[in-house]
Amino acid sequence: MTKLHSDPRLWVVIVSSLVFAMIRVMVVPLVSAKVKAFATLSTFGELLFSNTVVSIVHSALSSLLAFTALVTSHSLHGDYVNSVTRFEFLATGVSTGYFAYDLWDYVLNGLYAKSPGIILHHVVVLICYISALTKTVGVPLLSFALVCELHSVFMHARKLLTMSNYSVEQSATLCWGGSNLVAMTMKGAKTDVDWFSPEELATAREEYLEEQEKEQPSPQVKLRYAIALAKSRKRDDKYRAIGLLEDLLEQGYAPKESLYWISLTLCGLGEYRASRSYCERLLRMEPSHMKAQLLHKRIKDVVAKGVFQHST
Repeated sequence: MTKLHSDPRLWVVIVSSLVFAMIRVMVVPLVSAKVKAFATLSTFGELLFSNTVVSIVHSALSSLLAFTALVTSHSLHGDYVNSVTRFEFLATGVSTGYFAYDLWDYVLNGLYAKSPGIILHHVVVLICYISALTKTVGVPLLSFALVCELHSVFMHARKLLTMSNYSVEQSATLCWGGSNLVAMTMKGAKTDVDWFSPEELATAREEYLEEQEKEQPSPQVKLRYAIALAKSRKRDDKYRAIGLLEDLLEQGYAPKESLYWISLTLCGLGEYRASRSYCERLLRMEPSHMKAQLLHKRIKDVVAKGVFQHST
C-alpha cells in the first residue's frame, strides 16, 4: 500500500496543481490579451474564459498521457486493478492535481454559481483519484478513462471560440486563410443564429439597464450589450445594436470594434453597400485587420454577384 508521506511519486499531484495555478495566473492573461472579444465579456465571462483555457490545457495533456500509457506501457488485456505503470500513475496524478486546482478556482471565483453540481463532481473525483493513488488500486482504469479527455479538447475549444465571437467555420477561415464563410454575413450561410445565446443577451441587457442608473455609464457594458443585440435573430435588435455602436463611435470608445460590428451587422441585414462603407473605414484605420479583410472580400463578392445576376 502506497503512503502519501512516503511515496515521492505522489508529489506529482501537488506539483501539477501548482503548475495549473501558475498557468491560470501567469499565462492565461497573456492569451486573453490577444483575444479582442475578451474585453467585451462580463466579469463572470472573463473568469469562465480563463478557467476554460486552463481546462483545455489539462484535457490535451491528460489525454496525451493516457494514450501514451496505453500504447507504451499497458495492453487492453492487462491487469487494470492491481498493477500500475509510470505513465498511468503520471496521467492520473496530473489530473488529480488539476481537479484540486479547478475546485479552488471554482470556489474562489464563484464559478459554481451557474453549475453548483460541479463542486460535488470535483469532490467525488478527488476522493476516488486520491484513494486510488494512495492505495495503488485501479489506477490503470482511471488512466484509461482519461482517454475521453480528447473529446473535452474539442468541447472546450468550441466554447472558447463561441466566447471569442467566432463560429467554428469562421475560426477555420481565419486560421487557414480563405473560405467564403463569415459568421453573420449571408442568407443561406451559417449566421449569427448558430451561436446566439439568449442568456448572454439577457445578462447584457440587465447589466446595461443597471449601468444607465449611474451618473457615468460604462461604455464597456454598452459595447457588450450592443454585441449581444447584434447576434440576435431579431432585426429590431440588430438595428438597436447599430444605434448603440454609432453612439460609441461618437464617444470615441473602441472605434475599431464598433466599426467591425456595425459592418458585420449591416451585412447580416443584407445592407451590403452600407456594410462595405463601414468596413472600409475600419480598414483605413487598421489595414491588417484580418476579420475586416475577410468581411470586405465577402461583401465585394456578394455585390458583384448581385450585379451580375441582375444584368442577366
